[in-house]
Amino acid sequence: MSFILLVCSFKALAQVSEILDDERVLVLREDDPRILLNMTREIIKRGPQGQEKLWVRAVWAEAPVALDFGEKGATPDDRITARHLAHELRLVREALDLQLDSLLEQKKHSMQKDFEQLLAQAQALRQPLAASRILREHAFWLYERGDMLAAIQLQKKSADLLNSIPNVPAIERLRLKIDMAMVLDTEGQPERALQLYQEIAAHCDKQMLRSLCITNAHEMGLHYSSSKDPEDWAKAEAWFKNAMQQARPFRDEWTIAKGHAALARLYAKLQRYQEAIAMGRQAVTMFDSFDNDLWSGDAYKKLGIAYLGAKQHEEAMAALHKAEKLIPADYLYDQSEIHQMLALAYESQGQTHHALHHLKKFTELSQKLKAENEVREYSKAMVDLGLRVEEERNRTLKAENDSQSQRLKDAEHLRFLLMISLILAAVAIASLLLAANRSRQLRRGELHMRRILQQIQEGILTFDDQLRIRAGYSQYVEKVFGKPLHGRHILRDVLASAPFTTEDMQIFQEVLTLSMSEGPLTWELNQHLLPVELIWQNERILSLQWQPIFGSRGRMSSILLSFRDMTHQKELMQQVAFERLRGDRITRCLQELTQLGPIKASRMFQDTRDFLSSCPKWLSDRHGAEIFRRLHTLKGLARSLGLRDLAQAAHDFEDIFVGREPDPAELQQSLVRFQACFDDYVSLESHVTLAPRAAMASEQSLFSSLDHLLPGLRRRCLDNGLDFQGVVVRDFVRHWPSRVVEKLESIFVHAMNNAIDHGYLQPRKEGQVVDSVCIEVDAEQDAGGIRLVIRDYGRGIAWSKLRERAQAMGKWGLSDHELTHLVFADGLSTTETVTNTSGRGVGMSAVQSLCHETGGSLQFQPNDRGPGAMLSLHWPQPRAA
Repeated sequence: MSFILLVCSFKALAQVSEILDDERVLVLREDDPRILLNMTREIIKRGPQGQEKLWVRAVWAEAPVALDFGEKGATPDDRITARHLAHELRLVREALDLQLDSLLEQKKHSMQKDFEQLLAQAQALRQPLAASRILREHAFWLYERGDMLAAIQLQKKSADLLNSIPNVPAIERLRLKIDMAMVLDTEGQPERALQLYQEIAAHCDKQMLRSLCITNAHEMGLHYSSSKDPEDWAKAEAWFKNAMQQARPFRDEWTIAKGHAALARLYAKLQRYQEAIAMGRQAVTMFDSFDNDLWSGDAYKKLGIAYLGAKQHEEAMAALHKAEKLIPADYLYDQSEIHQMLALAYESQGQTHHALHHLKKFTELSQKLKAENEVREYSKAMVDLGLRVEEERNRTLKAENDSQSQRLKDAEHLRFLLMISLILAAVAIASLLLAANRSRQLRRGELHMRRILQQIQEGILTFDDQLRIRAGYSQYVEKVFGKPLHGRHILRDVLASAPFTTEDMQIFQEVLTLSMSEGPLTWELNQHLLPVELIWQNERILSLQWQPIFGSRGRMSSILLSFRDMTHQKELMQQVAFERLRGDRITRCLQELTQLGPIKASRMFQDTRDFLSSCPKWLSDRHGAEIFRRLHTLKGLARSLGLRDLAQAAHDFEDIFVGREPDPAELQQSLVRFQACFDDYVSLESHVTLAPRAAMASEQSLFSSLDHLLPGLRRRCLDNGLDFQGVVVRDFVRHWPSRVVEKLESIFVHAMNNAIDHGYLQPRKEGQVVDSVCIEVDAEQDAGGIRLVIRDYGRGIAWSKLRERAQAMGKWGLSDHELTHLVFADGLSTTETVTNTSGRGVGMSAVQSLCHETGGSLQFQPNDRGPGAMLSLHWPQPRAA
């Protein structure tokens, strides 16, 4: 139920917005007036209480449609109330339109003064749209009375007024076109009228303005019916029927009735009297139901004409007498036509007395109509005569003015010539003085430019279309090239000594030759092929700038080449760039150390110092594998602690061990680079308060060894799209030996990376479904010593790949237990690609080395609690001294 109410409220809101929008109301009037009638009547029934503006707009929108359809909409009292409310709400246009609708509804015989007063109000209130509609309705009223001349004049005024209004709605302009087409038809310009009707029809079809299409179709029928060509009468019949057919779905009875009346007159003209009588009867019936005397009278007149043509004189006289009563007496044209038809009907019946009476009436009305037309024509002629007299007078005055103006112009022209002669003489003298002064300035400028070219520390020279260097280059040119260049070839004698290839020189030759004597476009398209930098004698770096010089016809005549020694600037720029990069790295290192904290930073620094202090001995003993393992451990620790530069330096150091045994010189160079990176961190040691070694030892435990590794592990998992659930730690060891605690962090780095890479990331890359990462660490102590177990729940041991690696090493037929021992072999890895954390075969070997250094043993096997793998480390209980 609530949903239905919500839908209804939305519909109501939509109706309100349509009533309040002028453009929407105009479109509905010309598209589907029934929708507008149904929508507004619901609002009018509710009354104005609480919605005065909406109610006034509803009455305003409904009135013209109700009048056109001949239906009863709002009551006269409603219109009066709406008009008063419109004035109170300052809805000026609505008030004027409602007043006009009330005037049209009264159907008064004399409304001339009412129209004039209403037009004066609209003009005083500055409402041009309302004024345009008043003029249009007034013109239609005059047209019905037969006053064609006055109606045409008002139609033109309405059109001019509408054209002067900016942003007029498209619907109003279409209405204006229909009115103008009617005016053109009346003035005897059927071709232009037909063109307008066709334009309106095309626009209405495109915009789906169905009601306006109906009106336009009816008007086109009237246009063709007024023609004298029988072929046009057939077109008129088709257009009338088209309009009626389109009007029926809208129940537009008014248009249908007008169509019947028009067809009755057309069929009578075609002498199809029975069809004319049928159409006339239907028109009479429909207009009588509308209670519109004028249109009913017109329908009776057309029915009477049809009866008269069919020789049904009794019926013709009855219909014509009915028309005489309904049509107002001041409609002279219609009344004269009715009496003419009655005279013919009575004469046919042999009733001469009545025939003479109506013929007399016809004569009187014709004379009166002729007199009125003569008065109008006389008024028009007098106006035209007055205009011609005024025009002739204006022409005479204009000729006199032109003559006087010509004499003044001749005198002015003479004075102007004298002034020009004096000015030219003065200009000539001034030009001579300026030329002499200019010559002196040029000589001074040339001398000044020569001094500049001698002093400027920049090479400037020009060369012609033969690529020969001209005289007048700067002294710096000879200082750079060490020889005079006047007349020499710019390529063969100057650039040939530069490190350019033969192909480059050919390209330079073609670009310069092609661009000479051409316009700017050729130069713009090819200048990028010329060199912008030149290394002279492997010592100097010269920047080159090529500037074309165009002649008076826009063709390039020569080229200016300027160059500057940029050697020192390049060195400074490289030094600045190096210092900027170093500064950025120092800032980043300082931020990493600050975020790391003193204890972890001190521990990392100490491990790195231990590594560097041991490297000379390992180098002398050629223990490259040991350097590789320790370096891999340091890399994992640095990455887990967020020391990115140090981790990258360790990774670059590792690269020299991949697939070969590095020579001592290469090892020494890599060690120096790693030492330099570490020194950058050490140089910042004074800015970070590092913890003493005693404090480091006191805080070391299983949890402290894992604590700072977790953010790095979580970040790796999230970067690869894995859900990191954490590391579950169960520590039941009462006291960890210091020798073990010192190595736990390194053990965890390699073990955790191995678990994530081989248990989760590698299977995911191979297409297996891997959702989340979970690692467990269990530590327990008994009489036999300490046992540390690291479990993951990933893919587990890749037995097939491990067996392939064993066979590649020449070991065949190994059991699963024997295969697990190969995991700790140097250089063995089950992954195909090398990453920053795996693929070198060092991680598990480093774990074994660290475990053995602390006196422990280890074993790698499948997870005993589920899927995955398990690394077990055992340290025996130390014997009492």
